[in-house]
Amino acid sequence: MSLPSGAYIINSLGSPGGSYLARESGDTLLPKKVFVLPPGTEAPTWVVTQLDNGRYKLETGDGSAGVIDGKVYAIGVLESREQWILTYQDLQGAYTVERASQEEGWVAPDGIGPDAQLESRPLIVMPSEPPQYLPSELFIFSPVEQ
Repeated sequence: MSLPSGAYIINSLGSPGGSYLARESGDTLLPKKVFVLPPGTEAPTWVVTQLDNGRYKLETGDGSAGVIDGKVYAIGVLESREQWILTYQDLQGAYTVERASQEEGWVAPDGIGPDAQLESRPLIVMPSEPPQYLPSELFIFSPVEQ
């Protein structure tokens, strides 16, 4: 099931009530960490754009999702060329988010807040049929009404 382009709130299946946000740090153009928000915090909107090749671009107001040293950042939109593969895992009811350029994907850290930055690393696939992923590797994209 492909995800249509649009505005979404992204939640980690491994952190109920947590969502992801590029940390605001004024008007700087430096990359901003993407981290799990504490429950009850207003969730930011992500713009998901499906590209002609079936891959996706993921953006917040702070920039486009990209990876630096194994961590996920919102990078100035003109600087990040990162493309993502979103795969719906039917049995688990959520998506894996994998880098198109490497064999790794989003992994939610333990904890919440600015120090709990989203990572990009090889995903762990549990030996089952169909394959299953850890909750920290699964994400729910909830459409935002505009």
